[in-house]
Amino acid sequence: MPPIIRRAPLLERIKAYLDPYDLLLWLSQELNNDTIGEWLEEWATPVGIALNILFVLARGASRPGEARGNDDVFVDHERGSSSGWFTWLVSTVPSAHQATPTLLTC
Repeated sequence: MPPIIRRAPLLERIKAYLDPYDLLLWLSQELNNDTIGEWLEEWATPVGIALNILFVLARGASRPGEARGNDDVFVDHERGSSSGWFTWLVSTVPSAHQATPTLLTC
């Protein structure tokens, strides 16, 4: 006669099926796999070239009204003009008085 083995209750079986540590173990095994490294080696150059072309086209299309002939590296620009990316960066960083909350509120 075979031994009688008690089955785990339904709640325990559901908890074992939905265990998040199993998912984390699977994810860590996938990230440590050599397949991802091979994929990155295969696609790094094409993705890099495509992004460079995309950024060159975006930069060329960013100023449609300006003349292209006088864009020299060694020319001094006026004091009032600023580059677009620098203005964007400064506008996104909050100023010091906006970033720190006031401690004394009455």
